[in-house]
Parts: sequence; structure tokens; C-alpha cells
Amino acid sequence: MNNLDEMTGLSFAKKVGLILIGLYSLAVFFYGIYGGLTGSADQKSFYYTSKLLIEKKDPYALGCDFIKQVPANVTYTGYKGINQAGGISLYPPSTHILFIPFFFFLISPKAAMISWLLWNIIFIATIFYTISQKYLLKTSAVYSYLLLCLTIGASSTKTNLSLGQTAMFCCAAFLVTIAFKEKHKWLSGLAFAFAVSKPSLMILFAIYLLFKKEYKILLVALLIHVCITIAVSFWIGISPILLMSNYFEKVSLAFSHPGSLLVLQTAGVSIKSILYLIKIPEVVKTSVIILLYSGAIIYLYKKRSLEEVKLLGLIALVTLLVDYHHHYDFIILLFMFPVFAAYSQCERKPTLPFLYFLFLLYIPNFSRMNFFGYATDKLFLTHMNYLFWWQVFYTGLYILLLVVYMNAFSKKYINTSPQ
Repeated sequence: MNNLDEMTGLSFAKKVGLILIGLYSLAVFFYGIYGGLTGSADQKSFYYTSKLLIEKKDPYALGCDFIKQVPANVTYTGYKGINQAGGISLYPPSTHILFIPFFFFLISPKAAMISWLLWNIIFIATIFYTISQKYLLKTSAVYSYLLLCLTIGASSTKTNLSLGQTAMFCCAAFLVTIAFKEKHKWLSGLAFAFAVSKPSLMILFAIYLLFKKEYKILLVALLIHVCITIAVSFWIGISPILLMSNYFEKVSLAFSHPGSLLVLQTAGVSIKSILYLIKIPEVVKTSVIILLYSGAIIYLYKKRSLEEVKLLGLIALVTLLVDYHHHYDFIILLFMFPVFAAYSQCERKPTLPFLYFLFLLYIPNFSRMNFFGYATDKLFLTHMNYLFWWQVFYTGLYILLLVVYMNAFSKKYINTSPQ
């Protein structure tokens, strides 16, 4: 942190507020760790998918056969036996090979769970350190403290830890990509290969690197995934085309299954989630999504000369708004933090845009909450009109965040460049 005297010079009320935020964030963090030690349901399923690949089995072919047999009124992710039938994973085969070292080389499910939890703590530290050192050197120590609180206490952090999810893995890897891209292209490319393990989360960031003419980084990452995919296909004994065909078929079946509604489709914010709830032809939905992606890419191209940190925050939010993403993916919204922090510092007070940003990152997604045994997803599944209006409202909150963010970084006096 810089200039700790600024911390001691705060009013008593502000100090109390900061202490309460810190205590709340610690409570959330340790609750997430507890969930990771006792749950990690998603990580356990990913473990079995990786293990099937090592055992020369195609988890995607198994998954396709499995999903086709799941009754329409049952969520396939909660169906007994899915782990042995390919797991819930919708990640490509190369991703599961890259997971293996982090899963303690598949020695046992428990060892893999603990290893992944420890690695997630390292990813949290990487995210905080990289953002603070690269983008917060000109801001008050208070904002570094708040970034630390948010990094450990955001709702997305808790969900990543408790489910054993991968968004922090990708986020940390992308920040390493950015940190090394000027001097170490090969290392940056390797880091981006890990980051792009979740393609849906990183597609617009990859396009950003393309616009910045970081061809070597993209080529290294692409070659790593292509080579791993070819190696896996030969190991299993099928062609790479068939392996990837089975993968894409599983993704398609998973998202089109009636029981996937709250599990996959509407667990976060996105215009695509709203479209799913409207009874319009599939070709219309697909056309709208293509237009959204095209519009986002064109807009990012026009803004490609924008200061890096400002553009990364914009890409993060647009990524979540355009396509399906669960609440754990919201960890990438931390890329917006430096701009809001700089804006508040320039105003010499915690501005409403900054407080609004903190509020959205701390609150959970109420469409899948459990209040003392009553699950809100039951309400939404039986009252689909409520779910539609909830998605409109919840997505609207983040569209408003986009407007607020663009207004914040447009201020000429904001400077987030490192010293």
C-alpha cells in the first residue's frame, strides 16, 4: 500500500466502516473456504472428467448419451451418476489436461479438492497483487485496502471457493498475461493458454489482444490447446474432429435441456438469458446474439486506443452482459476497480458510482438463494413470469453499471496509469 498516513488520517466513522467491511469480507472468505473443504461439487466433477480422459475414455460422448436420457423435469447437473458419465463440465478437452497439475495430478479426489482450494487462494493473491501493483500505485492506500476486501469477500469469490470453480484461475492467468506481455511474449502466451481454458470468459479479451497485435501471445496459446487436443484424441483413439464434435454436441445438449434453465441459463446476468425466456424462434435468438457479439467487437475496435485498464474493465462487463455466465464469473469485474477508485480519489470522497460498484459485487444472485430452507429457484421455476422480470431487473442493474463506468472513465482528470 502507499502512504499509510492517509489511513490514519481518516475520521472515526470511516475507520469503523472500513473495519466492518474487512470483517465482513473475512467472514465471506472463510465461509467460502469452508464450502471448498466440504463441497467443491463442480471441482469434483471436473476431476472425474480429467480422469476419464487419462483413462482413454471420451467424456463428451458419455455426456451426450447421459443428457439425452435425463427427464425434462430433472436438472441434469443434479442427476445421479453424471460424474461417471462425463461430469457436468462444458470445458474443452485441452482445458481438462491443463487442470491436472492443479488437481494434484489426480492422485485422489480429496487431494485434488484440497489442492485446487489452495491454488484458488494463490489465484486470489495474484489477482490482488497484480491489480494493485499495476493500476493502483497512484491511488490512496484506502483503495488498495478495499480492493483486498473485495477480492476476498466478493460474492463471486465465495462461490468460486465453495464450488471449486475456475473463474479465478482464468482471471489470475489473464492478469499474468497482461503483466508479462511487454517483455516476455512466450511466458505471456503460456499464461493466456491457461486463461483461455474457459473460452466463453476470455473470447473478447482474446479479441482485445488481437486488436493490440499481440499475435505471438495468441499463437502460443492457440498452439498449446491445439497440440493438447490432438494428443488427447490420439491417446483416446479417435480423431480430433470427432472429439471436438462430441464436445460441442454436449454443450448444445446441456443448454437446450429443459432442466438446465436455472442451472445454466439464468444464474447470472445477460441479454441472452432474457432472450431464452422469451418464446421466439431459436434462429431469432441466435441472430440477436451474433449481432450483440458483432456490436461489442466493433465497439471495442473503435475503443482499442483507450487506456488499457479502462478498456479491460469495459470488456469484462460486456463479456458478462452478452453471453451466459454464472455469478462466479463476476470476478472479472475487478478489472473495473481501478477506474472507480481513481474517480473517487479525484472527487476526494467515496462516490456513488464506486459505492454502486461495491454493492453489485458484494450482493449474491437472488435467483438461486436459499433462505432458511426455502429456495428461490423453486419459486422461479413455478412462476416463469417472475423469473423473466427478475432477469430484466438484474441485468438492468449491470447495464446501468456499464453506463456509470463509461461516464467515470470519460472524465479527463482520471489517470490510472502506473507511476
